Amino acid sequence: MNLGNRASGPVAIGLIATLGLACATTGFDPEVEQKHQEAEARRDLGMDHLAKGRTAMAIRELAHSASLNDSDAATQLWLGESYRRKGRMEEARRYAELAVRLDPSNHDARLNLSGLYLQMEYFAEASEQAQALIDDPTYLTPWQAFNNRGWAQFRMKQYAQARLSFEEALDYRARYWPARLNLGILAESQGKTREAIEAFGRVVEGSPRGIAAEANFRAAEVYVALGNRPDAIQHFEASLVSSPNGPWSDRSRELLDILR
Repeated sequence: MNLGNRASGPVAIGLIATLGLACATTGFDPEVEQKHQEAEARRDLGMDHLAKGRTAMAIRELAHSASLNDSDAATQLWLGESYRRKGRMEEARRYAELAVRLDPSNHDARLNLSGLYLQMEYFAEASEQAQALIDDPTYLTPWQAFNNRGWAQFRMKQYAQARLSFEEALDYRARYWPARLNLGILAESQGKTREAIEAFGRVVEGSPRGIAAEANFRAAEVYVALGNRPDAIQHFEASLVSSPNGPWSDRSRELLDILR
């Protein structure tokens, strides 16, 4: 990771005079440039802390970076993400929105804001941010935006539109498991149990363990609703095996205790 460090040393008087002339003619300000270099270093250090799970230290460094350069969209983006991980959602939203205002072309900032809006249940706003990414021909992972738009539509009970969004995500990337999982959740909500079980089964077969754990759990819930106790137990157990300490583990254990 480039921390923006540069070697420094003695500067000749003549060079200082030249720099002074450059400031007058080009607007270059060495003090501002130095502050921005330090801001970049602090930002990168904050991002490193965040990647290693040191959220409080990440906030400290990123806030320092923002105090040195408040116009850097990436700093605001990662400061917002740090607050989100701390559960301080209003602060997270403020910084995420600022990141998009500072740089509307920053795809990561807009996708993060869309996801944050989903988490905060601002579904119309989440859909709007996702749509902006879908409409941008330079955005390289449109399946993520289609999936976010689809989940917002699902939560707004726009079921037909949500289905189209999830299917379009899969048209772009057939193995994008979040969209496949969401299609199963949509089918389950509409009472289409066979379709839901098929979708969850495909996720289980091909996805990483964390997503497979959720798919197994949701398949088990469908089997409980159908009164199929053996298959429900099998999928709750599979969910535990996939992710024994994940977010679905405690619920799986509770329901297994009831079913056994």
